[in-house]
Formats: sequence, structure tokens, C-alpha cells
Amino acid sequence: MSCGVFGPCVETVMVKKVAPGQRPVYGRVVLRSAAMIPVVLDRKQTAKFLIKGRHLWARIYVPSSRLFYA
Repeated sequence: MSCGVFGPCVETVMVKKVAPGQRPVYGRVVLRSAAMIPVVLDRKQTAKFLIKGRHLWARIYVPSSRLFYA
């Protein structure tokens, strides 16, 4: 497996765009494999990380059901 920009298991990182001087409230990390989710979350519902001196909470993204109409 080749290493990408963010490492071997992360496909991409997306952060909400905000005005200059503001901090993003949320972002998304897309993993190369769903099998890595329990590893990243340490088999818990949420996990806390410290990145560049800031705390980041991670959880599984669940799309809103209202977006899926038949």
C-alpha cells in the first residue's frame, strides 16, 4: 500500500471553509477502508485527538435521513 499525503489509511481531509480569523467548527476525514474506522476510533463511539495544539473529536459520519427521498 502506498502512502498518500495524509498517510497510508487516510484518503483525504476536508475542513469547513470559514471567514478569515474564524476557526472551523467541523471537518471530515475520509479513510481508504471502512475497516480502519474501529482502529481510528479505538473501538469507541468517539475519539479525541490533539492536532497542532487543538483538540479534535472524531466520530462516524451518519448522513441525515432527510437527504434520502425516494
